[in-house]
Formats: sequence, structure tokens, C-alpha cells
Amino acid sequence: MKKIFIILSIVIVSALYSNAADDIVPAKGFTWGGDIGSTIDFSSSGKSSIDAEMNFGYKCPYFKVIGVGAGIHTCLSSNNTFIPVFALLRTSFSSKPKLCFLELKGGYSFNSLGNVSQSAPFGSIGLGCNLYRNSKFSSHIILSYNFYKINDFTTDDDKNVDAEDMHAVSIRIGINF
Repeated sequence: MKKIFIILSIVIVSALYSNAADDIVPAKGFTWGGDIGSTIDFSSSGKSSIDAEMNFGYKCPYFKVIGVGAGIHTCLSSNNTFIPVFALLRTSFSSKPKLCFLELKGGYSFNSLGNVSQSAPFGSIGLGCNLYRNSKFSSHIILSYNFYKINDFTTDDDKNVDAEDMHAVSIRIGINF
């Protein structure tokens, strides 16, 4: 297990500090974009979903995006929907263009669990790779770990449900302008 952790750490650090295929200097200013993808639920609660997200923020050489976003994650095998609203940071920790970047998201998710609505904290950390970049837009793919806090709740027929938090992995493809 220790060897796997060391190898994974080396791969992540190498990817973050590798040079991108092009040397386009990132522009400064307003940016907006969207991602689509899928989330696989690893908590065995049937909450795997199809996802769509939008983000708005600022871009500069150090940050691919620093801003806010919102999404809708609709579960495939249950009548559940998650609507995360979050702060977003995408950075390669360098002012020069890099192939890979780190994505951090933190915020609140408004959850619809069947007939029950609730809101709770949401967080995500991921590693992204730039697919294409020019002075007007960039495209990327992101693999991330997601955490959704799910509170215990009572159903309409007064049954108490001990809900488990959701741990998931998502893969998304997106574009920013």
C-alpha cells in the first residue's frame, strides 16, 4: 500500500509540473464555462448520477478559474437529485501553462431524496488535464473525488432513515471561455 501511495504521489507531482503542449500565455479576466460527466457512487447507496455544471469566475496566469459554480446531478437508479452550489479553484501552481491542474470545490448541496429535501455540505478534489487551449477557450477532462453530506431524515409515513454520507468519483469533460 505504501508503494502505491508513493507511485501515485510521484505521478501527480510530475503531472502538475509537466509542460503543456502549447506555450499560450493565459489571459486575465472574466471566464465562464461548463462541464458534463458522470458520478459513480462508492457508498453503495444507488446514487450514481449524470452531471451538468456551470462556473463563472476570474482567470489569470496562476488560476485557470477562481470563482463560483452550480450543478445538477440526477441519479440514475433512484429518485434523487443533488444541486451543489460551490466555490471553485483550478490551478497548476504555476504562472506558465501546464498540462495538468488541481481542482478544489467546496460549498453546499441542496438534495432531493425522493420526497425529502435537505441541504448539507459538499466538497470535491480532482486532477484535470487540458485537452486543448488557445487564447479564446480551453477544454479539459477532470477526475475527482466528491463528498456529499447526507443527513438522517424522516419519510412521509414517519419512518426514520439513517442516511449514509455519499463518497463518489466523477469524470467530467468541460470547456471554459
